Amino acid sequence: MNYKVVAFDLDGTLLNSKRQITPESIAAINRLREQGIKVVLVTGRHHVAVRAYYHQLQLDTPVICCNGTYLYDFQKDRVVDGAPLTQSQARQVLEIMDDDAINMLMYTTDAMNYQHLDDHLRELSDWANQLEPELRPVLREVQLNHLVDNGDVIWKFVACGEEPAYIQKMVSRLEQQIDLSCEWSWHNRVDISAVGNTKGNRLSQLLDDWQVSPEHVMAFGDNGNDISLIRLAGFGVAMGNAVDELKQAADRVTLSNDHNGISHALSEFFPD
Repeated sequence: MNYKVVAFDLDGTLLNSKRQITPESIAAINRLREQGIKVVLVTGRHHVAVRAYYHQLQLDTPVICCNGTYLYDFQKDRVVDGAPLTQSQARQVLEIMDDDAINMLMYTTDAMNYQHLDDHLRELSDWANQLEPELRPVLREVQLNHLVDNGDVIWKFVACGEEPAYIQKMVSRLEQQIDLSCEWSWHNRVDISAVGNTKGNRLSQLLDDWQVSPEHVMAFGDNGNDISLIRLAGFGVAMGNAVDELKQAADRVTLSNDHNGISHALSEFFPD
């Protein structure tokens, strides 16, 4: 197959457990670009938390952020297209998910906002503090309902907690009352955005702009929010550390993100 686009999820896929892109992966991606293949990052992250990796890879393609909620152009430093939550939806999400057992994050125009600093956010903050100032993501402690009342653009919420079963129970209650897109991005995190926002849907839109058929796309992922991406692509690759549901949807399972699964798979399809 003549692949024209290769799409990568970040966390758990292109990034190893230390939040690093290995030299082997970078070299493999550089070989793709030398062959004229477009490389696209398709992530659940806010663009402010993608900037450092985009800079490291020296990409020139738009990035699909927040599980397909919006497309960001780093060359022009702006959102190209997106579908945020309405103010009414955001208020309802906060009201329904107001629970001490759940920590809610809210992604607005240029920041990741939280009310309580949990272990995940501490690790993210530690990683951010190692970056050059101009590459650091904005993490902001604030009352989320104040941002909603101020009319900020709200791309998505993330519901985190120590009890995944309880999070699922609350998310199910949320889905019964509001039409939303709710996808697991980690074993204890659910991403909540406007209905129709998925990685696969947003990549499909980008492919239409590029006049590229999905059959000419290879995609890599590891979690539930990557299933739409893997199913869209002509050839989907699950990481060795991926959840079982994604492995079942994929055409191939490669090595884990800590064992250079990316470069291992790419070397088979795109040899030197």
